Amino acid sequence: MLVKLLDPILGKGYVRTKTFSNKGKAIIKGLEQLKNKKQIIAERVDNFIELIKSDKDNWLERVIDYRDELNHFQGLSNFKFMPKKLKKEQIVPQKPIFKGIQVVPFLQAVYRANIEFSQDFFCYALFLRMPEFFLLGKDSEENSRNYFNNSPGSRFAQYFWFIKNKNHSESEPQHSQGHS
Repeated sequence: MLVKLLDPILGKGYVRTKTFSNKGKAIIKGLEQLKNKKQIIAERVDNFIELIKSDKDNWLERVIDYRDELNHFQGLSNFKFMPKKLKKEQIVPQKPIFKGIQVVPFLQAVYRANIEFSQDFFCYALFLRMPEFFLLGKDSEENSRNYFNNSPGSRFAQYFWFIKNKNHSESEPQHSQGHS
């Protein structure tokens, strides 16, 4: 669904791809073509592509494979959710397992990775449209939590915009002293 944000941000038809199909290869191809468009800063597109490739390799491809497997009847045979008998004939549910993986902690990790990837994707997409004199920075989760007094969701408020000056280049990672 994130790919669908590109039309409202960049303009209709800038990126022909409308899905994350083929485990992200389609959007990467679409973004590669975007580098040839006027008013697009190729280095920003390269950084966006690198974000997608990194998350794809680190977790997205595995999650997509598991989702695809579970969508087929055979995949359900790898999903175990059995009652467990305790003393005194008490029965409690056993935590679900899929392919030897504890499902609840795995889904918690996927949820967090998905939220972070969504934030990253959205910020990088917006950055493609920003004028050349703007730069995008990312601060640490700890600094974001401190800045926003540990409010719910503060860990996801790590990005900030700043104005480019002679001491910064597009590719330099930036850190903030506070958020803007």
